[in-house]
Amino acid sequence: GNLGGRGQSSRAGRSSGGRSAPRGRGGAGRGGGEGAEPGVPPLAEVNRRLGVLESYIRFQVPYESPVFTRLLEGGVEEAIVREIAESCTALTPRETELYVEREVKQRLGDCRPLRAEEEGPIAFVGAAGVGKTTTLAKLAARFSLGARRRVGLLTLDTQRIAAVQQLRTYARILDLPLRVVTGPNQAREALAALGECDSILVDTGGTGGRASPPVALLGEILEAIGVRELLLTLSARSAAADLRASARRLASLAPTRVVVTQIDETVRPGILLTAADLGLPISHITFGPAVPDDIREARATDLTALIMQEPARA
Repeated sequence: GNLGGRGQSSRAGRSSGGRSAPRGRGGAGRGGGEGAEPGVPPLAEVNRRLGVLESYIRFQVPYESPVFTRLLEGGVEEAIVREIAESCTALTPRETELYVEREVKQRLGDCRPLRAEEEGPIAFVGAAGVGKTTTLAKLAARFSLGARRRVGLLTLDTQRIAAVQQLRTYARILDLPLRVVTGPNQAREALAALGECDSILVDTGGTGGRASPPVALLGEILEAIGVRELLLTLSARSAAADLRASARRLASLAPTRVVVTQIDETVRPGILLTAADLGLPISHITFGPAVPDDIREARATDLTALIMQEPARA
């Protein structure tokens, strides 16, 4: 969107509504050395006032409010940060912090973790390298070992031999049946072979690369399998624009939920708000390679705390 136009209208509304430019704690009448508070070095006072001025210029709050800058440094898209800032009517830094925390949680929406007892085949789609196969293996282990479900595995990823071998390894370790499907005509035979399974998890090849199969063909195979839940798998390492492009590319498949992977490999967890902004509930997040440990059901409270924390330094 046009952030400039939006910001101008917001600033005009605020100035007419009574929000004045920042004056600092001592008021506009103080000057020079008199502006420094007792015991505070003059340089510290100058830095504080610069912080107030920056907050006002960037986000139209008349006091220093580092929370917005913290969101930006933590990977939240600038458009989202500006929307939050422009809707904020808090009068103190503490009120602002609480408002932003509530707004972040609201934007994350209602998370819907995938449950072992849900019926129908469950497929994972996404770009190459986002961790679809490992995420599938983590859930397969939890469903079979934790929930005592009979789990079967299907893979459509025949473009990469290593991908099939990886899934075969997981299937052997977990003692789960695995079938390979290369086209819609093989789907019925594969489903019949897994007929006694309570849950069927479907791995797919990466999308978006030159060697990737067309999304339309992938859709035909998923339809032939009768997939009920389609998890859009997104990497937290991705730039927001790439994440949104991946979602647009796969929109025709009608994903039902989102999984955000590789949280441990980024210092910018704010990308979770981009994932939530796609309009799909977040199911799980993953934060390491260990199967089945490094996966967690998504909860808005936990994700909010992750986004609101002080950003780690790379």
